[in-house]
Amino acid sequence: QPNPLQVPAVGLIAIALIVPLSALFGTIIVPKFQSYFRLTTKQTVILLNVLLLCIPVYGCLGFVLPFGGLKSGTELYYLAVWFGIVIGSIQSYCRTLFSELVPHGRETEFFALYAVTDKGSSWLGPTLVAIIT
Repeated sequence: QPNPLQVPAVGLIAIALIVPLSALFGTIIVPKFQSYFRLTTKQTVILLNVLLLCIPVYGCLGFVLPFGGLKSGTELYYLAVWFGIVIGSIQSYCRTLFSELVPHGRETEFFALYAVTDKGSSWLGPTLVAIIT
């Protein structure tokens, strides 16, 4: 298969290690950022979603503009760090926001539903990829 960014297999393995390490860093640094700027959990989740949205937007800029966008393999490492920081913290903040929205006294029911929908939908993505392929 063609590899337009010229990333070797070792580079892809490195990216697979960079993302979880960055996620760990994100779970440590984002709460400090939140408390420094006095953001609520909801504001933090919105900010993290905007930061997550920047990744595909940046990647698509190369299709539209003659400058910018994902053009080299080196940029993948920076995007892996960015993605890791955001995805590591957004998972914990979404769970925190969910716990704030749950009615008092019904935590068990709602978190059981959360667990079922979280793990129960894990088959959907691979199934769609298999169908498309």
